[in-house]
Amino acid sequence: MDKKIKELFIPGPAGRIEAKYFRNYKNVAPIALVLQPHPQYGGTMNNKIVFEIFKTFLKNEFSVFRINFRGVSRSDGKFDNGQGELSDAAAALDWIEKGNMDEDISYAGSANAIAGEVTLQNYTIEADVYCYNNHPNGSAYTGIIVYADSSHQGSASHGIYYKLAADFDADNRFRLYNNQLSGWSYTFVENIDASGYDTEEGWHHMKLQVETVGEETHFTCWYDGLELGQFVDDGDDQYGQGKFGLWSFQNGYGIPGYFDNIVVTQEESFVDEDESTAPEIFSLSQNYPNPFNAGTTISFDMNKAADVALTIYNINGQVIRNLIRGHLDVGGYSFIWDGKDELGKAIPTGVYTYAITSGSQMISKKLILLK
Repeated sequence: MDKKIKELFIPGPAGRIEAKYFRNYKNVAPIALVLQPHPQYGGTMNNKIVFEIFKTFLKNEFSVFRINFRGVSRSDGKFDNGQGELSDAAAALDWIEKGNMDEDISYAGSANAIAGEVTLQNYTIEADVYCYNNHPNGSAYTGIIVYADSSHQGSASHGIYYKLAADFDADNRFRLYNNQLSGWSYTFVENIDASGYDTEEGWHHMKLQVETVGEETHFTCWYDGLELGQFVDDGDDQYGQGKFGLWSFQNGYGIPGYFDNIVVTQEESFVDEDESTAPEIFSLSQNYPNPFNAGTTISFDMNKAADVALTIYNINGQVIRNLIRGHLDVGGYSFIWDGKDELGKAIPTGVYTYAITSGSQMISKKLILLK
């Protein structure tokens, strides 16, 4: 099984939602959504308790997902007193269900099914694919497609794409290669020996990650959770962007191709499940938005567990609001200040200072409140 957690962004009602996701490819794997503590009291998806719950579900073979609510860390939007946060959770559940439930898509004959934007880069497509092995009616292959562009000029004709195909007939191989959309020409090919893999006819999981690195296109291929290898196209027909899709071929006998559980993710990075995500330094970010009116988010990183205070001061150095005073674990934190003092009274327009203190370290920045 591919034991990696995906860092990604999903669409939400207030914009993008930052998330981390581990998918278990067992057919009946249960799903868990782990939510963060209150965002105005330091809650993030990297909270120690959230992380430990996430790992517990993972170790018990769940597909498990955690998110940062709106306005926290890199998620868009601002705190919405619980209503908006519930909408974020609902959007996350909807995304999970779309990624884990059957799509029941099938194509008969030989076909390409292409979707997405032609400018897409650096993404992964994965699907449950019905693979044939020496079908009695002739050759039948299925696979997945990346970087498809019908307008791109290849060396043979217009239109090109890359595909990972399961070819379990006499050659008993996987093939990663480029192809002209209008024909069979190719100038990049990797033949991967399928010996030692489960090539029995039936449902298998295929996954292809593609990344553009300068003048090269990098691929990582998986089959049933096992990595097949990493490959690079740096040839004359190398191409660095395009749509995703599915591919099915049979040689004239009407053998269908079947695909289920199709998921495409555009990922920023991959982290091992046990890899530390501790910040490298103790730091304080500029509040956002700034200037602000109804509320602003203040974020900071703790590179070690310690007692910490986050405080708002006026220009005379008087304390306006203590946002946090207590012990925090390693991780990133975000707090929302609503422009009110300790008594809940709105304060006037002006320039204020916010400061974070931990032991002998203190970092401060200015913010502007406009009414």
